[in-house]
Formats: sequence, C-alpha cells, structure tokens
Amino acid sequence: EIARTGNSNEWRQVICESISSLEGWAELCSWNFQHKLLLLTAELARLDGEDERAAKTYDEAIATAKSHRFVHEQALACERAAMFSLELGNRITAKDYFTQAHELYIEWGARAKAADVLDQMSTM
Repeated sequence: EIARTGNSNEWRQVICESISSLEGWAELCSWNFQHKLLLLTAELARLDGEDERAAKTYDEAIATAKSHRFVHEQALACERAAMFSLELGNRITAKDYFTQAHELYIEWGARAKAADVLDQMSTM
C-alpha cells in the first residue's frame, strides 16, 4: 500500500534488494524462503501493474507456504491476494481469499488478526 501511495521508486529499490537477498537464501534453503520470495515477487508485480503475473505468483506463494507448513505466512499471502483481488474489483475472489486467511489465522492462534480480516471483509 505504501509503495503505491508514496515514492514508488524508493520502495521499488527496497523491494528489489529484498528480492535479491531472498533469492540467495531460497537457493540455500528453499523450504524456509521460497514462499517469502514468491510473495514479495507478487507484490512487485502488483506494484508494476502486472496483474496476471501477480495473481499467479500470489497463488504460488500460498501453495508453497502451505506445502512447507508455514500457516501464518500462508494466511498473510491469502490476505494480500484478497486485497489485490479487491483492488481489481473481484469481490468474490477477494472474499474467498479473506475467508482462507481468516481460517488460517485462527488455526495459527492469531485470533485478533483473524478478527481484523473479518473487519476487512465486512467493509467490502
């Protein structure tokens, strides 16, 4: 959100540097870092207006976090995908992602965050 409303060039540099770091870490330990790399790559695609690439990469981040059993980061990826879908005007897809995020935050034990996701859904 900040990168799209603030100085996007400054944020793009930070994102690109972070992606570069994550690429190296994912090469050494993909189990711990691949889903993070995918999520940040999706965010960069979103920032660049590459909607198809962003949607595909959010789904890859979600699937990878799930297969590596990072419930909290799967929830975060679902939440970010929901916000992206909502931004595109796709309320049905956004609701599906928000619902997944809510359930995952509950599973992880983050009840306050789960309630926050419900609040986001109620303002759709």
